Amino acid sequence: MSSMATRYPFLKIASKSWVLSSLLGVFLAAPLWAQKPDAAARAYALADAGYKLYDAGQYAAAAKDFEQVLQLEPQNYAIAAQLGYAYLHLNEPDKAKAEFQLATHSSDAKLRASVQSQLQDMEPAQPGAEASAPASSADLADAGYKLYDAGQYAAAAKDFEQVLQHDPKNYDAAAQLGYADLNLHQPKQAEAAFRIALQSPDPKLRAQMLAEIKLLHPASIYFDVYGDLIYLNRFDDFVGDLQTRLAKTLGSSPFSVYWGNDLSRDTNSQNGIYPVIFADNVYMSGVGLLLQPGKAHYSLYAEANVAVNLLKYPLNEYNERSDLRVVASYDNRWEKRWYGPLGALTFLRPRSPRLYTFVDGSAGYYTRYFGDAIAYGQMQEGVYLGNAGDLQFLGYARYNLAADSIHEFYNNLGEFGPGFAIRSRKEHVDVTLETEYIHGVYFGVAAAGQPNPYSPTYNDLRVTLVFGHRF
Repeated sequence: MSSMATRYPFLKIASKSWVLSSLLGVFLAAPLWAQKPDAAARAYALADAGYKLYDAGQYAAAAKDFEQVLQLEPQNYAIAAQLGYAYLHLNEPDKAKAEFQLATHSSDAKLRASVQSQLQDMEPAQPGAEASAPASSADLADAGYKLYDAGQYAAAAKDFEQVLQHDPKNYDAAAQLGYADLNLHQPKQAEAAFRIALQSPDPKLRAQMLAEIKLLHPASIYFDVYGDLIYLNRFDDFVGDLQTRLAKTLGSSPFSVYWGNDLSRDTNSQNGIYPVIFADNVYMSGVGLLLQPGKAHYSLYAEANVAVNLLKYPLNEYNERSDLRVVASYDNRWEKRWYGPLGALTFLRPRSPRLYTFVDGSAGYYTRYFGDAIAYGQMQEGVYLGNAGDLQFLGYARYNLAADSIHEFYNNLGEFGPGFAIRSRKEHVDVTLETEYIHGVYFGVAAAGQPNPYSPTYNDLRVTLVFGHRF
């Protein structure tokens, strides 16, 4: 019942494990509660409001909030630095310099280095020295990145455009302008920005820009391969699925027609009886129509297939059967923030280049499953742990939900748990190995005459290999 979802870089737990995940969020938020409750709550509310106003470009209002935070917390050096940037936007360099100097007393080495660099940039140029870009260029870039992270792509694009006016060789800003234009569905402007960034002396940035430009001009004919292999310790079962699509785009439209193939098997269904819920054990082949506009995070496809059952046994209802389906899917990834339960536990405060949130889901109607409508969604809140060569290591919390219209018990469940992943960092190749400890809960709904043969809750250790490529 899985859908084709080749991915490209853009580049359940037991109750004890759930408690550990919750404690992680509490630990991250602990500094906020180390003060008197009223003062801490007041300072937090003002700081949160100030950041939002700053990200929205309302620097005067943000500065007032940051000033009040410093009245409550005179040694909040991170807020002092942020107030300094607000003053720079308000063209008050003397006030900004005072706040940056205050922030140099921070015990955070990165913050000290950042404000010391800013103070150095604010020093007047020495006689005979080469004229530098206006001091506001760095601040515009900083504001642009913050606006981009907040999803305010139009405002971010304006800041990056001004940065390039001051510093035409700021290739990182050019690249980010291109991504902002992509999110605004302006592919021509995005390509122009990417071509500016293509002049960078950084080979990694040049390779990235070439890849983005190539994606803006996709081949009219392409071949996608996607597969996964899952081991479920709960049933000592291996489940495998391999999907392919040979597709042709229809002119410059977001539509493609394709011929698709899907092969699914699992090791415990060799007798055709137990546990058949894990895999169709079928081979399907058919044609489809796909709608996927550019780099949009959603897609919609309709397929007409012939499904051939690979297992022959007396209870088998059919050998061949038609399969018609219409499926909508969505996936997105947010960097530097958590937006799920861990984010809620920490009041959405943690911001770090190491953090990410990923969501993926689909909803579809399937005739072969007796007219069943099935919806599935998953979320990861994770941390980038580090790299080794072309490999990247991630730790995360996973949450899964599934539901269907005819109440098959195995389609109505919730799952959550911790996971660890290793994935390839190579361009346009998605290979990931995941290990998860999952805690699951059935919703308690089942079709008439088909009660749930398992307990209401379960724990499972899962290992999953996912791979995909576009040729």
